[in-house]
Amino acid sequence: MSRLPTTFDADQRYPVDLHMHSTASDGALSPTELVALCAARGLTHMSLTDHDTMDGIDEAAHAAQQAGLCLIPGCELSTRWQGVNILSLIHISEPTRPY
Repeated sequence: MSRLPTTFDADQRYPVDLHMHSTASDGALSPTELVALCAARGLTHMSLTDHDTMDGIDEAAHAAQQAGLCLIPGCELSTRWQGVNILSLIHISEPTRPY
């Protein structure tokens, strides 16, 4: 499994996408199809961040392992505070399972 770099060069582009949705919430592709698309486009790291669910993570993790991608498990949490909708992206950098 590849690891995230410890430093980033601001002038370099990185093959990473840390915000995407699958059919586990409102995405058009299944977690497996999404991983395949990321691999085909040359990504090395990705994060599945479906709305208010982590139901697609296990499927994505299996597909990412097969494709040689680093999956960073995540979730887009929705909440409402004083009438304001708040969306927060949560990324799990040290999961308890080896994604």
